[in-house]
Amino acid sequence: MVTSVGVIGLGVMGSALARNLARKGYNVTVYNRTHSKTDNFLRRYSHEGKFTKATSIKDVLCKLPTNKVVFLMLSAGAAVDLVSDELVLEVHKRLEGDNLAIIDGGNSFYKDTMARSEKYAEKGVEFIGLGISGGKDGALNGPSLMFGGSDRAWQWTHEILEKAAARDYHGRPCVSRLGPNGAGHFVKMVHNGIEYAIMGMIAEVFNLLRSVVGDRGLAVASDSLVEHQDLGGYLLELMRHVVRKRELGTGHPLVVDRIRDVAGHKGTGLWTCQAALELGYPVPSIQAAFEERAMSARTATRCTFSKALTISGMRNKPQAEGLMNRTYGALAIAIRQAFSQGLSLIFAASKKYSWDIDIKQCTRVWQGGCIIRMPLLREFEETEDTYGSAPDTTLTFTHQESYVKPKSGFTRTTIESTLSLPLEECEGETWWASSPRFRKIAFDKVRMLQLQDLVYNFMQAGIPCHVLSSTMNYITQMCKERMESISFIQAMRDGFGSHGFERIDQDGSYTLEWAIHAE
Repeated sequence: MVTSVGVIGLGVMGSALARNLARKGYNVTVYNRTHSKTDNFLRRYSHEGKFTKATSIKDVLCKLPTNKVVFLMLSAGAAVDLVSDELVLEVHKRLEGDNLAIIDGGNSFYKDTMARSEKYAEKGVEFIGLGISGGKDGALNGPSLMFGGSDRAWQWTHEILEKAAARDYHGRPCVSRLGPNGAGHFVKMVHNGIEYAIMGMIAEVFNLLRSVVGDRGLAVASDSLVEHQDLGGYLLELMRHVVRKRELGTGHPLVVDRIRDVAGHKGTGLWTCQAALELGYPVPSIQAAFEERAMSARTATRCTFSKALTISGMRNKPQAEGLMNRTYGALAIAIRQAFSQGLSLIFAASKKYSWDIDIKQCTRVWQGGCIIRMPLLREFEETEDTYGSAPDTTLTFTHQESYVKPKSGFTRTTIESTLSLPLEECEGETWWASSPRFRKIAFDKVRMLQLQDLVYNFMQAGIPCHVLSSTMNYITQMCKERMESISFIQAMRDGFGSHGFERIDQDGSYTLEWAIHAE
């Protein structure tokens, strides 16, 4: 049993994780390249557990027992390679016969983790890509941990990770071996992509609500969103605090009056979009959220656009009546579709790289500790065993709910939706569609109408909603059995490049002369 571990890198996350491990009874050897940071850490937190100071990479290894477990809490990239290479070199050169497991707890690119895992396996070293979510509070009090590594590495380290992790709704540790090499970091990357999307949706909604109910009304609105049965979760709870925050002395709302409108990112959102393009899986909610942040950085361009095209005259303030009801339904369906996009991407990567990820474990370890933890994650726990051996599976469900379209008096009381999917897809790419609790909302026509109406309210007000509108278009498109616009695209491709096209009524590939040539 491992009783001592090393932590290299005492930034915000590294310091919090080291304290977490010490509180769980482990002897923690700490090292930071800047020695004063190590001294300051020990001065502040030495009373919390058993810490040992190391003055070099070699010293970290010397202070650990034969089975050495070292956490790297470093920025992604070259630093991980440099420190890992030195650890492996020291083990082989000076401490021959010892075992070493390196746990990369940073947001490393999954392909880098795959390469490192293969490289160090040849040297007899276990390299683990560990996705850690929860921020500094999660790292200290219990994060969500996404493990990517060998079975041997899991058997060696799982007890440490289970003690450090948060707990799910059933009291189990929010950690699981999701697959080999880069699987853990890939799942963490997608987690962050979903996080981008949910944050974008919430921010857009609150921007619209502020224009209708004002700053003071946002507090009441935030309470109702947190407490709504279909919503809740960490990010909405955080927003409840954000809208109440006032600047000391002036009383101004801090968000709108004082925070510059430029959002940063650290790479995982971009990597998620790149992976989706490589794997051929659409993630428009995540893509739009990343694009929204990218647009925020184009300050000069936005200034030019705003002067060239003034749209303030197009504004039409939405009515408060019914707005919150539309907001509940719109957010409920949109957030679930963001999860659906992310899970599909994980499925695609698992298939391509032969990771064999149990995607239900992804949603389980996200139940506690992580940034996207929400009550809705419990909806993935239950699925219907309705497949049998037929080549196709049809899921039929009826949901009764009253819905009044604003200003029209139109009332819809019974909604019946039928979802038909091939068996293979139900069991893999879209298994979550078989969860009755999830599909009741994620595929609900009432909430889809509410999303459409809310997006229309944004348009009326002249307020952008890049993420919500992209999500609405995604659902609309994916629910079309036939994509008519693609037929036009195929005809144009054939027209200028003789790329050919297929017919619905005949087999084979065809090409035509489409263009009208000038005489």
